[in-house]
Amino acid sequence: DLKLQPVYISSVPRSHDTELSMHNACPLWLATVKDGNFTRKWQEKKYLNAFISDISRRISDRLKIEPPLDPIHINYIYRACSFAVSFSDKNDTWCSLLEKDDFLQLEYLLDMGYYYSFSYGYQLNTKLACRFFTSFVESVESYLTGRSQVKSTLKFAHAETIIFLTTMLSLYEDDYPLTADTLPQQIASRKFRTSRLTPFAANVYFEIYNCSARYDEDPVFGTTLIQILVNEKPTVIPKCIYTYCPWNTFKRLLGDAINCDFDDMCKLTHDRF
Repeated sequence: DLKLQPVYISSVPRSHDTELSMHNACPLWLATVKDGNFTRKWQEKKYLNAFISDISRRISDRLKIEPPLDPIHINYIYRACSFAVSFSDKNDTWCSLLEKDDFLQLEYLLDMGYYYSFSYGYQLNTKLACRFFTSFVESVESYLTGRSQVKSTLKFAHAETIIFLTTMLSLYEDDYPLTADTLPQQIASRKFRTSRLTPFAANVYFEIYNCSARYDEDPVFGTTLIQILVNEKPTVIPKCIYTYCPWNTFKRLLGDAINCDFDDMCKLTHDRF
């Protein structure tokens, strides 16, 4: 009588979840990007010493802390500040220790970490979402061809999953790597900014449109379009020109990511390590 419809819910252990926890299901990523991420460690150490050490000295002198704080402690203060604001709406505790420029520098430090762990800093990161997109394309194709009646699939994960997805689509990619030596003007204008890409409650939404009434005479554009919304904002996929991208164009952009051999790609061998 209430016209309710049951919803199928499933969960997969992280170590086997190649769609949402793809990095934890990839032995090669665990060994090289997570545990052997020397590039990230070097860039972070260099940036901490060059820029964050001044903040640690200032706070140590102000509060008369002996021995003085290490630069990495300022990153902990920044994280504690972010949670105080998000959960308790308080900016007069940890946040009061930081100045405006401090926030910008610490934000970039955090972005560098995500960049090398989950995004363009490592080539492997640009491929890890292939199982997700394979499943997504198969689901859409099944509906378009009448083999399925599923109109919506909802998947829940964490910030790193969203970064892997947007990285595979070449979203928010800068023309230069994010390093400790990146020029200030480049840092200020960078596209890869996790405070905008993956805030709390971040989301990526894929909409499929059947536009036969309007585009049935256009052999290039086709009748099926896809639009991607990142945090509810329509986003242009590179090489698609418009926010509404032809479905066939979208599949061509994914290329061999569709039906990828995830197990082979993530196999940990001596030469790869």
